[in-house]
Amino acid sequence: MSSVVFSAQKGLYATQSVSTKESVALFLHILAHNTKFRIAGGTFIRSTDTISRHFNIVLNVVLRLSNDYI
Repeated sequence: MSSVVFSAQKGLYATQSVSTKESVALFLHILAHNTKFRIAGGTFIRSTDTISRHFNIVLNVVLRLSNDYI
C-alpha cells in the first residue's frame, strides 16, 4: 500500500534491478535498525551505491509527502 501511494503521488519509481517495494523496505530497514548502508547492502545483496541512491529517492518522496500529511 505505502509504495503505491509513494509512486502514484510523488514519483517513487522502480528500476531494472530494484522494485518500489524493495526501495521502501530498505529505507524502513535502515531507519528502524539504524543500519549502515554497507550492512544493508549485504542484507539486500546490493551495492552501497544502489542502497544510497534508493534510500535518497525514498527520503525525498517522504519529504514531499510530509507537506500533504503532516
